[in-house]
Amino acid sequence: MAHTQDRTGAALGMLERARVAALLLTLGGAPAYTRPSDSPAAVLGTVQQLAAAQNGDIDADSLLSKMGGPDWHAFAIDGFVEEPTRLQTIRCSDLGKGPQVNNIGAVADCDNSRPAEPTHTPSDLLAERLLSECERRKIDFATYKDKRFGNGTVDLARSLISMKWHTPADIECPLDPKQQTPQPSYSTKPCRRARMTGQYLEQALLRMPEFLVNVPPDAGFALSAHDRSVQVLLRGGFDFESIAEMLGMHVAWYSAPKRFLQPSDAKGVPKACTHILPTPFETKLVGEILVDEDVVASGGSAYWASEAGIDAVKQMGPEYLVGTVPPFGERSPLLFFRGSENANPGPRGAIYDLGGFHINDNWLNATRNHAVGIQEFGAYKYVVDIGSRSGTTAAALSNKMRLGSLVFLVESGFADWWHGGLVAGEHYVAVKEDLSDLHKQYLWAEAHPEDAMRIAEAGRAYATEARSQAAMDAHVMKVAKRMIDNDSCGKGSGSTRS
Repeated sequence: MAHTQDRTGAALGMLERARVAALLLTLGGAPAYTRPSDSPAAVLGTVQQLAAAQNGDIDADSLLSKMGGPDWHAFAIDGFVEEPTRLQTIRCSDLGKGPQVNNIGAVADCDNSRPAEPTHTPSDLLAERLLSECERRKIDFATYKDKRFGNGTVDLARSLISMKWHTPADIECPLDPKQQTPQPSYSTKPCRRARMTGQYLEQALLRMPEFLVNVPPDAGFALSAHDRSVQVLLRGGFDFESIAEMLGMHVAWYSAPKRFLQPSDAKGVPKACTHILPTPFETKLVGEILVDEDVVASGGSAYWASEAGIDAVKQMGPEYLVGTVPPFGERSPLLFFRGSENANPGPRGAIYDLGGFHINDNWLNATRNHAVGIQEFGAYKYVVDIGSRSGTTAAALSNKMRLGSLVFLVESGFADWWHGGLVAGEHYVAVKEDLSDLHKQYLWAEAHPEDAMRIAEAGRAYATEARSQAAMDAHVMKVAKRMIDNDSCGKGSGSTRS
């Protein structure tokens, strides 16, 4: 028996090493979002966070137990990670024998010891319900503007995961996207993200035990756990409430039109079936930084975030240090932008086009295919934030604000959970989506240095306070209460267009 256990343990050890090897190779294939690190701990942190963010096949809690230190900038800069290449499942014996080893999903899928995944779950029922309603109502979310990204109707339906308030982390995952019929365009797994969200909700509810007393045992909702689904509705101009109406239940998203942060009817009573929850990466502090409080006036240092707080992080070792930034008054007076163009080709492509003309070199630094670390944003007085494919940039916006730069926010009409108190002219400078007033707003900031510095400081303070653990928990409580208090979802017959 002992020999059998030893062989089993050795086999598992070899599998884990194969997984890490594959992850390291994958890391090497993502130069746009990572850069080599002198710290082995930082490299390991990068691999771990890439695994959790891109696929989640390895337990997210164990991978993300060590916060801070990874030299990884995907979420820090633009809240977006490129989809990994979809590959077919390979045999465990094939590991290391070809290019397939570069695929995180293939490494995990080769593990034949895992129990068979369910073929029909509550989440499958949600997808089938939406697809059936689309067919019955002759509604197609696969629009002309969006079709090059995939079939919007299928992508939207397959992003839906069934959640229960009393057991948010207890989720039955459907088959992997590449094994589903019809098949979505993405290979990352919405259910893995939903489980991370469920784990956070479970922890948050433990901090608010009085809440569950008033929650019906079967209270639940659908979570659209992939930013591709938001892209479908955004690009097609569809009304988010129509999805809740078609499903006949509350639906939560990781970003949505800003009006859903404080929804109300004509009498001021909260009446909406669309809600916004924190992304799993935000709940795990992935890609998030902490910055010295007086960074605007005096400059300071930025650190990878930890739940322990900035004072503790400063004592945790040099791998937590992201970099240093000068005071606001000593920073470059140019307007700075970097981010994945694929994440939002329209406005991001437009600003890169502007940056390509030398006539704009005296006010704009926007260079294609030139990756930087997040601390680089703190070297400039003015930085631009353009939403990813979900209309927002998750932690990236707060990172830019925390660095003490004046953020020029390109308005998309979409919001993350913490945007409710953001005010144009008070916390950031608003820019039209077509960038037609970008240069005008820049000239205003240059002509009003005291106002620019004041807004930068107000934005820094807001981003620090609004994204705290207490603020996140309070937001979740509001969302849950709105869901419980509103039992009218699915009873209307509104239009699908916003």
